[in-house]
Amino acid sequence: MLILKLMAPFLIFLLIGAGETKIISRCALANLIADLVPDGYARYTINDWICLAHSASYFDSMKISKQEEDSARRYGIFQFSNMEHCSDGCRSSLNICRTQCTNFINDDLRDDIRCVMKIIRADTGFDEWRVYGVNCKGKNLARWIQGCTIVKPWDKWR
Repeated sequence: MLILKLMAPFLIFLLIGAGETKIISRCALANLIADLVPDGYARYTINDWICLAHSASYFDSMKISKQEEDSARRYGIFQFSNMEHCSDGCRSSLNICRTQCTNFINDDLRDDIRCVMKIIRADTGFDEWRVYGVNCKGKNLARWIQGCTIVKPWDKWR
């Protein structure tokens, strides 16, 4: 019984940590994309990227979810699949982005953005994400960066 009393604070800490989220602001994400992605890369705008991130994870860079239809796990702000985009070490994966899935559940979104760039170079583009087709494709996306001050890399040196 004493062991349980001593372990209780530790167990509570683990449970709180397991539910941790890290929500990135849409404007911060827009600026990071502006820094790393050339304008119109693979015909997509910053608005497309922001809509995708919102639709996939509600801007939660720590999100891990499980899909019922294929039992795949999805990781990070863009919800990369452990069957196609990254490796979780538990199941066979195409691992298109050549990285561990856990690399997508942190504050550093540069590797996430580079992975998206690899994925959209393929013929499917953002259609790789079903949520993009449902929530973003063919819609007016101007609201996604409304109110944001986007600073392009070349503007920083003026």
